[in-house]
Amino acid sequence: MERASRYPHQMSSEQLLQAGEKAPPFKIRTFADHDLSMRGLEGSLVYLALFRYAACPFCNLRVHRLVEAREKLAAQDVQTIAVFPSSLEMVDKYIHRYRPPFHVVADPEERIHTLYHAQKSFMGLLWMGLKVMTTARAMSFAPNGMGARDSAIDRMPAEFLIGRDQTIHRAYYGSRFDDHLELDDVYAWAEDQD
Repeated sequence: MERASRYPHQMSSEQLLQAGEKAPPFKIRTFADHDLSMRGLEGSLVYLALFRYAACPFCNLRVHRLVEAREKLAAQDVQTIAVFPSSLEMVDKYIHRYRPPFHVVADPEERIHTLYHAQKSFMGLLWMGLKVMTTARAMSFAPNGMGARDSAIDRMPAEFLIGRDQTIHRAYYGSRFDDHLELDDVYAWAEDQD
């Protein structure tokens, strides 16, 4: 079985979604005011990214990188969904500036984060305090300020690669603010699905 995280001992493994399970269905409005549902994406490859909150500098940097990867992901028929446990206003202020060409969801009630068992980790919060250069790079890219936070400070990212039949191929629960799947791994997964 593929490991769910680099530090699985920090999380309750019985609560984590695993490869081979069906992706929990949801229906929600996107930032662009369109209905989006997992069932509606059946037949497509789905890269579901659950972020910390819209003003998170690490999340802003990741969104920027996903925007840069848009052509390659689109060419591989990957539908990218970025979910923020933030208000529509915060997503508009902090995420819309990157003009993401993929689905962006404001979910202040954290329905999708709860459904997919996104984690919180005090240890992950402490670990980021030790990664001075990584934190400085993220803050210089998106100096949004701590006061802009509208979700839990210890929220960790989570990402899911979901097949055309709605089966989870990979569930990745980050253990730090900047802990995401490598984009090369996402590309390789998508290529293997054809």
